[in-house]
Amino acid sequence: EEGDFVEGDDFVAIGERKIIKPFVEKPVDANRHDVRIYFPSSAGGGCKSLFRKVGDRSGQWNPDINRVRRDGSYVYEAFVPTGGIDVKVYAIAPSYAHAEARKSPAVDGKVERDANGKEVRHAVRLLDDQKRVASKITSAFRQGVCGFDMLYTPIGTSYVCDVNGFSFVKGSEKYLNDAAALLHTICMASLRPARFLEIWDRRQEEVAASGDTDDVEDRRTAVRRLSSAMPNAPSPRADGVSGEELLAVLIVARHGDRTPKMKCKVNTGDPALLSLYHRWAPEDAAAKKKEVKLKRPRQLRDAQQVVAKLVEELASSTESSDLASSAVDDSDERKLKLMHEVLQEGGHFSGLNRKLQLKVKKSAADESGLFRATKLQAIMKYGGLLTPCGCHQAEAFGRDAAATLYPGGAAGLMRLHSTFRLDFRCYTSDEGRVQQTAAHWIRTFLNLDTSTGDITPILFNYINIDTKMLDEMPHAVEATIERARARIGELVDSDPTAQDELRRIKLHLTAICDHFCALYKSALGRAGGGGDDSLADGLSFHTAGKVADLQPAVKAAQGDGSETSGAASDDEREDKERDSLVRQSDSPEPAPRLLSRRQKKPALGESLYSAWMRWSSIRRAFLRDEAVEGDSPSTAFDLSKISDIFDSAYYDTVHNAHLRLPQVVELFAAIRQFATRVVPNEYGGLPTRRLKIGSTICAPLLSKLTKDIDKCLSDPSRPGVV
Repeated sequence: EEGDFVEGDDFVAIGERKIIKPFVEKPVDANRHDVRIYFPSSAGGGCKSLFRKVGDRSGQWNPDINRVRRDGSYVYEAFVPTGGIDVKVYAIAPSYAHAEARKSPAVDGKVERDANGKEVRHAVRLLDDQKRVASKITSAFRQGVCGFDMLYTPIGTSYVCDVNGFSFVKGSEKYLNDAAALLHTICMASLRPARFLEIWDRRQEEVAASGDTDDVEDRRTAVRRLSSAMPNAPSPRADGVSGEELLAVLIVARHGDRTPKMKCKVNTGDPALLSLYHRWAPEDAAAKKKEVKLKRPRQLRDAQQVVAKLVEELASSTESSDLASSAVDDSDERKLKLMHEVLQEGGHFSGLNRKLQLKVKKSAADESGLFRATKLQAIMKYGGLLTPCGCHQAEAFGRDAAATLYPGGAAGLMRLHSTFRLDFRCYTSDEGRVQQTAAHWIRTFLNLDTSTGDITPILFNYINIDTKMLDEMPHAVEATIERARARIGELVDSDPTAQDELRRIKLHLTAICDHFCALYKSALGRAGGGGDDSLADGLSFHTAGKVADLQPAVKAAQGDGSETSGAASDDEREDKERDSLVRQSDSPEPAPRLLSRRQKKPALGESLYSAWMRWSSIRRAFLRDEAVEGDSPSTAFDLSKISDIFDSAYYDTVHNAHLRLPQVVELFAAIRQFATRVVPNEYGGLPTRRLKIGSTICAPLLSKLTKDIDKCLSDPSRPGVV
């Protein structure tokens, strides 16, 4: 009944029975073939529609469909990952089965066809338990000739999902010969058993008379052989060379190019944020000071509404503004605005890239004795997204690996994979960028369709998340790393050249903050003056009146010139003016007003406000708050933030070159030299210490690699591992 059916963001339920996404939705009507697979919001959501083959398509990705259908009766089943392979089994009588594998339509929906236009399939060898399943199906369904679809999971479990009556293999000469011989035997034995035995005995006598006694079989053995004949998948080496054989390929790879990873922290006792904490925390969380992590879409939407309301209240109640304050200050108002920016970026929540943590700082019991949080620290973690460049890197790596690592190249690899002689396993951490890198690598490594852009089905078909292999920092090495960092501080304190470099880095960071602040003010002024609104990213927390009040400050930031807005010809004239002045100027820093409107937007959806806050937070973290005049460099600067400065400078140098940021280019040159000396030594100054720290951190990963190699060496007949 409709009233008993309940649908949530990531589940459907009838009564007490619940199925969690990913799940499969099949019409009850067997004549309908429109099947859907729904994926959880934690992986980006969306659904895969499967249908009968139309041209070279048998499936379509629908990223915006997340609700199940209500137009008929459907069966819901848990989604079974199969490593991207479907098995078609064709059985005759209880003791014969021919199996072929094809690429699963749930992966990319593209049908691979050969030169004759037929779907590409490969004969596979069935396991003993799968043969028994085939025998049981022909008996249970009373189908002497039938076909069925089998799902074979990477852990070795098989499931039958569809049975079709009277199905034959198309285009397989071996299957047709086997089927003809077996059906002839069955018919003869059933209709004329005496004649069948007479013919068989005469054939055996002829063989014996020829002197080839090895070919003589008794009746029982002959019938068993005929009835259980199985087509074996060919297994010669792809290159036809005898001798050494490739047993395994093991690859350890880092994620592709990403945006900088950032944090924003706010200490607050605001009732709205306290209420947000208690809505999502367990009942005893405040008493035990447990933190709450908001990652699911509904949680992040709730947080977005709360933060947006707080920002509006601050904007209407305070007389201060971003324009009137320093470019590098650390107000809670700015941090809340940044949280608002991050939460509303992209317009949706995937759960892979944004996370809001609420940590209890203080709690107290209310009148009923129930503990309630009274002060929180809100931590917004964002960034670290795989860039388009990172996607390209992963796919190029996958193509190269398929073409160079296996005998026979990519064609040999695909035959190994399709015939289950390639034990393909992929493990990643739970970081979104790492999973996405793996998915893009798999797309080209296994020659999947790259035109659709959907990677969610790949995540669930091929990737196993294992957070214990490399992500955790063992306590055994923490003290060693701290000693190594302290030693770096001592070396910096004794090196005048390093001290000069740190001071130059500080000046570059301040100049970059000022530059992004000026760009933001310029865009804010245009939005308030009726110009190009698209430039004023993240200005929703300012009222129109408040923007108008800031015009004097904006004009001061822009200089004595004013810009005309609206027409494309103005943009072209401005571009020419900018290029001319940049060529004539001795200063490496073009004024913000010299950049065209089109060039003032940062890359990959980042707003000017977010870019400004990114550099401002990096500068604050690098310059220790407690440092005073006369402190040593290791005390005045946090050297552990060198890698963060490098990441952000590299990102802007590559992706925001259109913003004309000469300070960033100069900073990148300086920080690269400093980082190459500092960062490696954070894990030990001597090779022996680095080896000890590295082997301890990587121990779970190394153990897994060693076990896989040992398995391949102990049993060369098992499928090769990648």
